[in-house]
Amino acid sequence: MHPALRTLPRSLLLAGLACFGPTVALGQIIDVRTIPVATGDQFFLFPSARAGMGGVAVALDDSLLDPFVNPAKGANIGAAQMFGSPMFYNITHNDGSARTLPLGVLLHSPTWFGGGLVALQQLVAPQSPFVYPVPMLAGADVAYPYGQDLLSDRVRRNMYGFAFLGRTFGRTALAASVFWGGLNAMDGVDQLYPGSQSIDQYGHIVDYRLGLLRDLGGGRSLSLLGLHDRVTMTQDVTYTYYTLVPCPIPPDTVPTSCPTPQTRTDHNLDWTRTWGLHAQYQQPFTGTGWRIGGVLTGNHKTHPHIPNYALMNVPRDPGHSWAFEVGPGIARSSGPTTFGMDVLFQPIWSHTWAATTSGDTITTTDSRFSFSNVVMRMGVAQEIRPVQIQLGLAVRSIDYVMHQWVSSSPAAIAYAIQQATDRRQHESWMEWTPTWGVSVALPGLSLRYVGRLTTGTGRPGVASGWPTIAGGVAVPLAGGDYVVAPSGPLTLQDATVITNQVSVVLPIR
Repeated sequence: MHPALRTLPRSLLLAGLACFGPTVALGQIIDVRTIPVATGDQFFLFPSARAGMGGVAVALDDSLLDPFVNPAKGANIGAAQMFGSPMFYNITHNDGSARTLPLGVLLHSPTWFGGGLVALQQLVAPQSPFVYPVPMLAGADVAYPYGQDLLSDRVRRNMYGFAFLGRTFGRTALAASVFWGGLNAMDGVDQLYPGSQSIDQYGHIVDYRLGLLRDLGGGRSLSLLGLHDRVTMTQDVTYTYYTLVPCPIPPDTVPTSCPTPQTRTDHNLDWTRTWGLHAQYQQPFTGTGWRIGGVLTGNHKTHPHIPNYALMNVPRDPGHSWAFEVGPGIARSSGPTTFGMDVLFQPIWSHTWAATTSGDTITTTDSRFSFSNVVMRMGVAQEIRPVQIQLGLAVRSIDYVMHQWVSSSPAAIAYAIQQATDRRQHESWMEWTPTWGVSVALPGLSLRYVGRLTTGTGRPGVASGWPTIAGGVAVPLAGGDYVVAPSGPLTLQDATVITNQVSVVLPIR
């Protein structure tokens, strides 16, 4: 691991998706990230009864969140209710923030159940703290700040919608759901285009799910889920840089050079297609208060288009990934006290490739990543009626090895390798997320508050130097899926993500 990362305790995908990163609220989608970008909790849209306990979810049910993760678990709603769960998060060092207002309803009858949610989100992009000296006349330098000053560049609006419908057949429940997000910004993307004048993002996310829940009797249950998730984003990145041109000068004087601004816009596509299967089993130990559970999740991801981020050494390389998650969970309820713990192992394999042409030479780059990630969560809840207090901790360890082959050959002679290099790079970091929460059950109303603080992410870069914008001034590196082949050992300017969510739940009589 690079020394710049050793002193940092890192943060989340695929949030992870269960408890970290951009896909935090969707669940069962495993993040694949090769860089520790501080992405915040953009998709933390849904209310949760266990979020303050570190998000433990393997051996414990979550009466509020479960229907949004596996729609078949909507059969356990019990009573119709409506809710609002406003969420706010902020990333330190002006690295971004967001405010979201989700409103939803959960409905239940003896045989049918369903619900929906709509959410409106304001996303504030990070402010660049960098200034760049530009040579001026007589050897003087003038610092030109690069930042996002226009309101349209800094503040973006996202909209989300979710709906599910299911039916029970005796002890079996079957349900389907769809999630849609119309996005004008994805958190964390701005950090990957340092020195840019503006970034115009637009696109959408669509997530389809089909779930099954089977009550096996004696408190035992088996749930199955199939999903298909599509991320389709476009990023138009505009750079302003300066080149030196001869200044207009009177005759018979010494020629001088003047900096002249120029702009360039890069059109980047960011597409990911995910197919996933998930299975979860739970069983109690009769009369002891203990419960055990286990999960097995598999994702196959294709990456038709990967953006040309600044810290990559390969432009727009496509690829695919296989990601798995397996592990047990254990929980115990004893009177007013509930304890839970999850230990999950995530083996992931990713492969990206690209071919570029320069003159009469074709350069082929093949990058393979092997991950051995570990996720651990634990939490406790203590009820002192009508109040319940929750404390928890989630830790995610990301560790991968990249093996990269780069070969060059004349374009006119197929398979005639002119030059080849072989490079290995090992990176690892850890994300720590302490959580806390309190809920109050009032007559006809339930109030919940959840807070969490994530450390270990920030503005990533590479130690091999500063990238240059063609024909312009050098710019520094700055800190969903981010499958990036780093051009050198990673560095990190750390940041902290602070998230707060308040949920108001009202029963519908």
